[in-house]
Parts: sequence; structure tokens; C-alpha cells
Amino acid sequence: MPSRRVVYFSLFIGALAVLDGIYLAKNPEVYEELKSMSLKYFNKAKRSVSNVIKVVKPGKSVILSAEELKEYTGGEGSKGLYLAVLGNVFDVSAGARHYGPGGGYDFFAGKDGTRGYVTGDFTEKGLIDDISDFTPDQALQAKSWLDFYHKDYTYVGKYTGILYLIQS
Repeated sequence: MPSRRVVYFSLFIGALAVLDGIYLAKNPEVYEELKSMSLKYFNKAKRSVSNVIKVVKPGKSVILSAEELKEYTGGEGSKGLYLAVLGNVFDVSAGARHYGPGGGYDFFAGKDGTRGYVTGDFTEKGLIDDISDFTPDQALQAKSWLDFYHKDYTYVGKYTGILYLIQS
């Protein structure tokens, strides 16, 4: 019998999938590719929650690795000003005074700091995308941050971290 944490985390991942479905409804070509890949990957029996991940095929939207995302800190020579929440990448250049160099939230720039949003740990240890040990309440807090960024900033793509994997 799976632990309560595993069940809650499974439900959270399912909720994220539904939310991504809303985005995909507006992008039918991405939806069709993910649908065919989902059948292949998610219909396998006895998969543990740690192996349940989104699969994103390159070429349909911006997909950034950790190294690529680090190039978007808003500093001199930077490609732009991006951050990621729950594997979703946003252009936050409209909030450059907050997220750019010297801003109050500049530690979020160029990375997926999902854990830091919820825990308040803004060190390198806390600014990571691993939420596997989150309680259901913490998962909901992370989801509320995702909603905030979708509402106030420009979505640009996915970050290939713990929640998303590139299929080559």
C-alpha cells in the first residue's frame, strides 16, 4: 500500500496535468504529441510516483535545460530574464526591477526555485525544483505561485528538471 505522501503527490501531479491540459487545449499540435507519448509512458503498470513525469518533445515550444536557463538572469550579456516554477518557464523582464540583478528577488532568475517559493529558503540548497517531499498544503502553495506567474508574466516553455524530461 503506498504511503499517504505518495498518494498526495500522485494527486498533485494529476492536478498539474489537468492544468497543463488547459494550456494544451489552446495548442492542439502540442496536445496531440503529448497524448500519443502519454499513452506509451503512463499506461505501464506498477509505475512508482517518482517515475511519473511529463514528457515534452523538442521543437514545439521552448525547452530549457538547467544550464540554458542559467543564461537568462538579466545581467550583462544575458539572453533575457527568465525563471521557472514547477517546470514552467516565464519571461519576467516586465518585473526586471524585482528579478533582475540587484532586485529583491534576483535569486530566482535563471533557475527553477519552486522549493524556495514555498519554504522561504532562498539559498542554493532551497532554490531547486525538487518537491517530492512536499505536503499537500505545500504542493497547493507551489501551484498558487504557478498561477501567479501565468497571470502576470509571459509563459515561454518548459524547464527540463525533475518534473519534465526531454524525449529525444
